[in-house]
Amino acid sequence: MENDEFINEIKRFRKNRILKEEIRELIRSEEETKLKLINPFLKILGYDVEEPGVLVSEDIADFRNKKGKKVDYIAYKEGRPIMLIETKYHKNKLCHSTEQLDSYFNTKVRDGCHLALLTNGVEYRFFSDLNADNTLDEESFFTFDLRSFSDKDIEILQNFIYNKIDPNEIQGLGKKLKYYNKVLEILNEEIKNPSNELISLFVKEISGRSRITPALTEEFRGYFKRAFEELIGSKDKNHSQNSTQQASNAIDITTKNSNFPILQKNPEQYTEDEHLKRSSENVIKIYKIIKAEILKLDNQISVNPKKQSIAFVLKKNIVEFVILQNKIKIYINLKYLEINDWQNKIRDVSNVGKWASGDCEFIYENIEDTDYLLSLIKQSYNKNK
Repeated sequence: MENDEFINEIKRFRKNRILKEEIRELIRSEEETKLKLINPFLKILGYDVEEPGVLVSEDIADFRNKKGKKVDYIAYKEGRPIMLIETKYHKNKLCHSTEQLDSYFNTKVRDGCHLALLTNGVEYRFFSDLNADNTLDEESFFTFDLRSFSDKDIEILQNFIYNKIDPNEIQGLGKKLKYYNKVLEILNEEIKNPSNELISLFVKEISGRSRITPALTEEFRGYFKRAFEELIGSKDKNHSQNSTQQASNAIDITTKNSNFPILQKNPEQYTEDEHLKRSSENVIKIYKIIKAEILKLDNQISVNPKKQSIAFVLKKNIVEFVILQNKIKIYINLKYLEINDWQNKIRDVSNVGKWASGDCEFIYENIEDTDYLLSLIKQSYNKNK
């Protein structure tokens, strides 16, 4: 099914079945909900209950001592279970995954099924085992509500079309959707009410102060709110002036290869010189020394200056430098418990806000520390190459 045809099918179904209250009032049971709401919608997605071997109705899903249990539907692809479907009456509210669905999931996950759908014909909630292997999450990673949906929601929904769904990619897609939405929630909350932790991070970076008073926190809270307002206002203005260009910079949720989300924009270019221009001669000297040693480890290592740091990258980040006036904060891409720091010079920053990735922080100020620092960086190189 072509993209436009799929979108039109969804919109027609919504108009004719969901938005017409008089039609839904005639549906008086769970079985009628399946026949008149759920089955037609699943058919749009390519899951035809009349197609042999695609949707198996009331399939056995025994679990431990619970025998004779049946799930409403199990979707199969190439003989492999790919999705459990539990249906409810359209007037029933959907909250979290049910104990019943959880039991079914524990049975079929052993066969490689990591996707479950809970629906009342109006809402479609997709679940997986993202928090703990083989245990269904309590919260869905994606909800499609036929009463109100966006173009973005339809784009995501297309990942679940029968001919496009890839069972091996479901958990990866689920994680991207779940964590992206969590990031949005946090950012929205920070915009409305900047947290003390975020303010503290910026104050330390901007002012260099180690002690932050309540008065200073409140002063910067005002700056934050103004900055957020100007940033959002600027985005809105740009959108109204050039919506086509703005759309190309938006998050593109693609169904191809189930990649989500991708931020498509032209990134700003940064240079090492920009990071070093306010640093002391000593910092510039030790930076050039350790840089040369890192590049000797592998001729495939690249230097990637970013807005707040300089990263040394192979397949993954090996180490990142935050250049300050009189020292370099170095973040090694290892878990704190993984690194062999026999001189006890590493600080665990796994739970600390910072401008770079890596849980191990090393303060580089003296050329005498170069050999030891390089030994620590080599550990990350060996792990991440």
